[in-house]
Amino acid sequence: SNPIIPHIEAENRDPKVFWHEPTKNWIMALYLNQDRYTIFCSHNLISWARAGNVSIPGDGECPDMFELPIDGDPKNKKWVFWGAAGNYRLGSFDGYQFKPETDALDSNFGPNAYAAQTYSDAPKGRRIQISWMRGGNYPGMPFNQQMTVPLELTLISTAVGPRISILPIREAIKLRKGELAASFGEVKTSSDLLEVRATLSAKSDASLKVGEHEIRYDAETKTIHCLGRSAQLVSGKEEFDLIVYRDRTSIEIFADSGLVSMPFCFVPTKPIDGAELVGGQQLRVYELKPTLR
Repeated sequence: SNPIIPHIEAENRDPKVFWHEPTKNWIMALYLNQDRYTIFCSHNLISWARAGNVSIPGDGECPDMFELPIDGDPKNKKWVFWGAAGNYRLGSFDGYQFKPETDALDSNFGPNAYAAQTYSDAPKGRRIQISWMRGGNYPGMPFNQQMTVPLELTLISTAVGPRISILPIREAIKLRKGELAASFGEVKTSSDLLEVRATLSAKSDASLKVGEHEIRYDAETKTIHCLGRSAQLVSGKEEFDLIVYRDRTSIEIFADSGLVSMPFCFVPTKPIDGAELVGGQQLRVYELKPTLR
């Protein structure tokens, strides 16, 4: 082992460090170059031994590494190795080697989320993630960039194997001012801070408009479309919830039990006038309080 981790190659940065209880070691996932990462372990955070290598094809930078139970079963867990663009691989980890069991899987179907990181050792074993929303534009503001809403990650079974579910943390409901009544699938509001939830049939086309943005569901291809991006449903459920968090310069979309996550930044072109659902089964709209007091 080395008292100092040497420069290995190229970038050699973005360490993610966490405690691995079974081996009583600290683990470091480190980005090297292109799609390559490496793993170090240490018993004292001073001397480090290189333990293994990992690649995530199509991704790079900002690794994250954590374990999740499948469908909440503590006896059936998989390790996740995550890259900056939201691609991840599932596998096993013995404290030294991460052995992937899947190809790179995509969790991020919007253009603006990047470099997500999770909190280690969160209470009750929860895995909470926040992502940087790169590429935002804020005319006239003394800042740039923003973050996603806090998200909870779980691992759920699907017909194609376990997949990560990404949903807003349940504590976000504390931001609600109250529910707005829906009249024929339409809600009027001038608030630019909204939580919108719609229930859709997987067998029927539908459209949800939130302010100036349309989220369209194509039943033939089982695909959700918004702002030039698309994502396909994989759960196989007959109906699904569409969840939207709309901030002044962002719209974050979640669907299919969290298997679809689509974060977007935008510059508003007109005041918001409400939400409208065409072809869906239920619409609920909540005006939100700002998180800063």
